[in-house]
Amino acid sequence: IGVSIYLVLGSVSPRPADSAQARAEFDSAMRKAGVTATYPGNPVTLTDVVASGSHPFSATFTGDEIAVLMSTFPYESDVGGVRANLRNVGISVPEPGSVTITAIINANGGTYSGEIGMPLAFESGRVTTSGVSSLNVEGMPTTDAQKSMAGDAFTTYFNEYLKAAPGLSLDSAVITADGVVVSGTAPDSLTYP
Repeated sequence: IGVSIYLVLGSVSPRPADSAQARAEFDSAMRKAGVTATYPGNPVTLTDVVASGSHPFSATFTGDEIAVLMSTFPYESDVGGVRANLRNVGISVPEPGSVTITAIINANGGTYSGEIGMPLAFESGRVTTSGVSSLNVEGMPTTDAQKSMAGDAFTTYFNEYLKAAPGLSLDSAVITADGVVVSGTAPDSLTYP
C-alpha cells in the first residue's frame, strides 16, 4: 500500500483553492447539511474540530463541495504503515457511481500530486470500490496490482476520514450525475481552536 501512495504521482496538478470559491463551496455544503460553521480560511485538522448537537439530514453535495471540505479539514491517516494526508483535493463525477480524484498527497515526508479514477459505493457503513479504472502516474506504467493497492489505500483513507469526522454519521451515500446524495446525522454546529 505504501508503494501505491508513492505511485499516485500524476501529471495532472490539483487545482489550487481559490479562497472566494472555496468559501462559497464550504458555505453551500454547510447550508445543505444544516450545520452552523464559519469558513476558517486556513485548513483546520479534522480531529481538532469540535461538533455540538446533532440532527438528521439528507442532501446532494457536488464534488467541489466535498473536495473543499476535505481540503479545509485535512486528516492524516495511517495507510499500511504510511502516514498520509490529502490537500488541494479535486473531485469530479465522470459518470454515476464513479469519481475522479486529484490531490496533493503527503506521505511519510514526501509530497506527490496525482489523479485516480474509480467506482465508489457506500455499503454496510463503509466506502468500497470494485477497482481502480485509472491511475495517473507520470512516466511510469501501472499494473493491475498497483491499481488495486491504490484503490485499497484510498478507500481506507476515506473510511478513516469519515470515522474521524466529528458528529457525522452516514446512513447512505450514492454517487449520481448531480453529485453525492447523502443521508445521515450531522452536527448542529462546528467550532475550531
